[in-house]
Amino acid sequence: MKKTVIDSLKNVLSNTYLLYLKTQNYHWNVSGGPFFKTLHELFETNYEELAEAVDLIAERIRQLGDKAPASFSEFSAYALIKEGQSSKKYNQMLSELADDQKTMLKILQEAGELADSYKDDATLDLINQRLEAHSKAGWFYTSSLE
Repeated sequence: MKKTVIDSLKNVLSNTYLLYLKTQNYHWNVSGGPFFKTLHELFETNYEELAEAVDLIAERIRQLGDKAPASFSEFSAYALIKEGQSSKKYNQMLSELADDQKTMLKILQEAGELADSYKDDATLDLINQRLEAHSKAGWFYTSSLE
């Protein structure tokens, strides 16, 4: 039981961290004339929220009695989120980040179903908070593309 939930949280943590790094990359490197300030701030808000989430997820793994992955080689075992390329145009950045939110929602839904099946309410609560955050971020990115 615990090992399965922990593995799902390691997947969540690894992909959240990779998304954090990608979003921070895009924050640093976005350009786009009249959209620059808005996108720069949107990416900053999102990567700061992801940084807090990484800590909460890692702490939950520790509470369940395991070590949290904390290196790129460990993250790569779970990686579904791809690295961002700083040379991309702002609309490509937005599109990728919108797609990444969908990926995170799938990862989180699977983790939530697992936590629920084991009656792990604390993990399920954390997962539900993350589902809400990624759903909102996805809405922001998708709406920015319209």
